[in-house]
Amino acid sequence: MEPEASEVERRAAELGGEASPVDGRRIAPMLCAQDDTKETILSRPGWVYELKLDGVRIIADKHGDRVSLAYRKARDATLTYPEIAEALRLVGERRLVLDGEIVAFDEGGKPNFQRLARRIHLSSDRDVYLARRAVPVSYVVFDVLAVGAYDVRKLPLASRRELLELAFAGIDDGPV
Repeated sequence: MEPEASEVERRAAELGGEASPVDGRRIAPMLCAQDDTKETILSRPGWVYELKLDGVRIIADKHGDRVSLAYRKARDATLTYPEIAEALRLVGERRLVLDGEIVAFDEGGKPNFQRLARRIHLSSDRDVYLARRAVPVSYVVFDVLAVGAYDVRKLPLASRRELLELAFAGIDDGPV
């Protein structure tokens, strides 16, 4: 018997999400577009912009208790950032595909890629364990690509943001 749809999944259907399975491990993230001037960017009606974080792009695929993290070119990152996978397991939705950036912040709260670089290529449990303490990371999620049985990539960004906020409502600040 199929579990009852969550509030977020029902909302995805109402907004027009396509009932189609999504394999987050096979999705290439949309790359950022850069413009020449702040004035040009801010003068375009209906455009949304995000701050450029100095981290690594990650697609997170949560399916029940299984969470996989993948770099932009589909290389697995789950074992490198276990605290992110653990935090995503706690999110109430049983099925989510998320797009975001893993970032290491410096003491002043600014993204610091040099700090993050100390973690990117680690694979042994021991090295990752030690690095977790020395270089804590956060997963800054800026888009949701699938909710439950719905592919929401074709929905307007404002609708996807609504779903993202609904999925993370009531979750304390942490690494995600």
